[in-house]
Amino acid sequence: DGTRAYVTYTLLSSNGDGAKRYGHALEKFEASKSQIGEYFYPPSLVQTLPADDARWRFESCAVVGNSGKLLFGRRREDDGQVEHFGREIDEHGAVFRINGAPTRGFEKYVGARTTFDVSNHLNLHRLSLKAGRRTWTRSRGARMVVFESTSYQQYFHGWDRLVARFSGQLLVLAPDLVAAHYELWCRLVERALPGAPPENGKPTSGWFAAAMASQVCDSVTLYGFDAWDAPEGHEASATASKRGHRRRHGGGG
Repeated sequence: DGTRAYVTYTLLSSNGDGAKRYGHALEKFEASKSQIGEYFYPPSLVQTLPADDARWRFESCAVVGNSGKLLFGRRREDDGQVEHFGREIDEHGAVFRINGAPTRGFEKYVGARTTFDVSNHLNLHRLSLKAGRRTWTRSRGARMVVFESTSYQQYFHGWDRLVARFSGQLLVLAPDLVAAHYELWCRLVERALPGAPPENGKPTSGWFAAAMASQVCDSVTLYGFDAWDAPEGHEASATASKRGHRRRHGGGG
């Protein structure tokens, strides 16, 4: 009948040398068939996880993508003047940012506050290195959010260094939540682009930031998810915006 369900449970496995690995299994049921995926994490990760999930609830949230179009704002309908998004973004109850995109020097356009910074494993690997540790500058109280839906092995690389650096600031999205939204993305791509190769429809970090926001926010507003297209007459400044946001950090995250 097309019914789908997700069941998760804890695993404990040995890798053959006597060392134990804690894990999380996701079992997906679809109609009459089921599929099990196993996610194993190092004990150092498990030990940092809280016993209970946080119970955040925000009235409104901003999810800020990394499109260079943020630098051009929008025109007001009443007088045609350009207004930028920075103040509006900061007025939300929580602000989600993506892959460490810069705010310093861009406050007028993207705001200054950060509540959650959702980062993929490539950015986390960079941050775990000594040279990358100076690049994450966020407002006090900001939290780094980790997700990975297709390769749990990424959690093993540099994890101890990340825990030491972001002690008390690090969150991990539940694999079942990420996997469910990964599947939702694929189904939407199939509907919008029938016949497109699967590798052309990989979800962005921005998609998973919006997924998390949908769980903890009463309303969600997206900023900076536009495709890049410099407004007429702004070609020179467009070069700078590409360097600052889109080129470095990706349009949708």
